[in-house]
Amino acid sequence: MPASALPRRRFTLAGALLIAGLLSVACGSDDSTEATSIEPALTPTTTATTPAGDDTEPAAAVDAEASDDSSERAEVTIRVAGGSEMAVPVTTEGILALDEFAAQLLLILGVTPQASVQIFGDEANNIVLADAGIATLEPQNVELVATESPALIIGTNTPFNTDQVPLLEEIAPTVIPEVSSREWRDVLRAVAAVTGTSGRAEEIIDRIDGRLADLADAVGDSANAGATLSILTDRGDGTIFALTAPAVPGVIAEELGLARPPDQLDADQTSGGFLMLSQELLPDQQADITVSLEGELFTGGASLFDNPLYPGSPTEAAVLGALWSTETPLSVWWMLADYEAILLGDGQGNTFDDTLDLWNELTS
Repeated sequence: MPASALPRRRFTLAGALLIAGLLSVACGSDDSTEATSIEPALTPTTTATTPAGDDTEPAAAVDAEASDDSSERAEVTIRVAGGSEMAVPVTTEGILALDEFAAQLLLILGVTPQASVQIFGDEANNIVLADAGIATLEPQNVELVATESPALIIGTNTPFNTDQVPLLEEIAPTVIPEVSSREWRDVLRAVAAVTGTSGRAEEIIDRIDGRLADLADAVGDSANAGATLSILTDRGDGTIFALTAPAVPGVIAEELGLARPPDQLDADQTSGGFLMLSQELLPDQQADITVSLEGELFTGGASLFDNPLYPGSPTEAAVLGALWSTETPLSVWWMLADYEAILLGDGQGNTFDDTLDLWNELTS
């Protein structure tokens, strides 16, 4: 498969807090000595629609004829959550973001939302919003949204948002794009159509895909060409989670030519991107390179590398689970930077202190 673009065979998690809920629910079950597949809460697994390099028209939420940048076009037709279509005014003014991820997409497109509801508590997004001077609102408070008097409301497709649509529609047109793949490119393109910034969206997509292609070439020429990669997180309670091949980091790993332990291949893509394991199975996850997803949200302070059953790897790196478990332009860019450091650099992932540097690289 060419490394010219991230393929569309992936899953999407709307935010890191959804993962936290998933992990806490899963870890409440009895320990098992067998690998158990689980599906992410709230955001279902998505399967292949258009492989990289395929000429098939991609899944989209936008009327293709209406998605061009054009000052003459006053409206665009968008498929919204639930499957219906609505005509939406094309504007960059008076937009309220219904969550931090929607706010991120708007800012990437050069559109400044007048405020953003804060649902997920994602630290990287919070840093970006604070730097941009975006006011944040408490979640699920329609009255607060009304005080902002927005001309348009845009959110990502999660139940936190869709449950409020009837009330929000009384305030302003509310757009929660629905794309069949729920893939970051398609969501970005849908928001770009509403804001008349489709050219900027394609620029960002090309930048990310170009970095992936360059990294794949560099890894292929490095000592880590064809290495095995294990992506794990230790909950600190005897439960281990593995990020499997359909997860975004797994898709990138495949593009980089990296192999995975058998449990993490998930050839039939039934794991939803995460696999729950008892820690007794840790030796089966051994690889040339082990990446540990860390952060209070994921581990409560535990570290995979301190687990006495962890078999060790020649290369070990800790990364932020909050970024490696979401699928947005910023998180994909972040993962690529982490992979570059791990495979070609100093071997360590980025921290929240690097957020604005990575953001500026992506958006400049």
